[in-house]
Amino acid sequence: MLRLLLAGLVATGVLTLIGPALAVQRVQDATDAIDHIVKSQRLIALTQESLIRADRALVASFDDQSVEVLGRGVGYENAVATAGRRLAQLAEHSVADTAESRNIQLTQGLLISYLALAGKVESYLRIDAQALAAAYLSYASHLLYLEILPKLKELLHSNANAYDEILAAGPESQLTWVLWLLPVVMFLCGLVGVQILLARRFRRLLSLLFVAATALVLAVGVVAATPWLAGDQLREERKYTHDFAYFDQQAASAQAQLLPVVEGQCPKCLLDQPVSTAGGVKAKVSVPDFTRAQVIMEGVASGSIGWTSLLAVLATISSVLGLVPRLREYQR
Repeated sequence: MLRLLLAGLVATGVLTLIGPALAVQRVQDATDAIDHIVKSQRLIALTQESLIRADRALVASFDDQSVEVLGRGVGYENAVATAGRRLAQLAEHSVADTAESRNIQLTQGLLISYLALAGKVESYLRIDAQALAAAYLSYASHLLYLEILPKLKELLHSNANAYDEILAAGPESQLTWVLWLLPVVMFLCGLVGVQILLARRFRRLLSLLFVAATALVLAVGVVAATPWLAGDQLREERKYTHDFAYFDQQAASAQAQLLPVVEGQCPKCLLDQPVSTAGGVKAKVSVPDFTRAQVIMEGVASGSIGWTSLLAVLATISSVLGLVPRLREYQR
């Protein structure tokens, strides 16, 4: 009987060595993938913000006609340069030959078209052709709000869906929780059961080795508690990156700035409005805080496979060393 108990302890020890380590590995893989997504989201958000800022600067320069003397302005040039740089970084950050990569390449091409239209605005303003300048301003903004920004928003939503899928398959997966909890519970039950049996059969006090093994198994459970810790932290991070209403509000506000300028010079040049400004500008929405999200990602507890495995091995050795003397005593 004691031989069976010994074999059972060794078997549960092996399970405790493998199961929690696999759980930690699954969570680490999910955390790495989500970190990649968060960085992509930040680059997309910065690109959107820069493009809206560029369009605002273009409209403002048209309105006060400073473009006739100074060009489109430093604010416009800086915003466009920033948007182009962020798109390039996003292209480098994305995986080649994927839908995301192709979408980014298409957005880069559309941005070139937008810059060409903005150049037309400047050219016509320099020769005092206000109506033509207003027409090209409308075309440029139409391209931005109906083509470029929707492409970027599509990327945001695609990444958000991928984030949720990874979170569900990693820290929140039932398999991860089973790999973490089941071996630890089985080992603890086996250790407690063996100690109760030995206390009754051999009338001995608790073995220090069994007590040490029990403490080590508990430590394995604590060190490998990443499904709960990481899942909670990643859900917290999600609150800071998955609210995209802010960008709709900014786009609506920029459109509201554009309309009177175009209407005043070329009413027939107005194109369909992609963003409703009714109540959108005044609504209060939360601003995505990617800096805060990155801090959370850096602090996500990812556990340690090395420590988990070491503690499991020590627990198994302690339980075997505690049972072998009783087995020898029983054989006598």
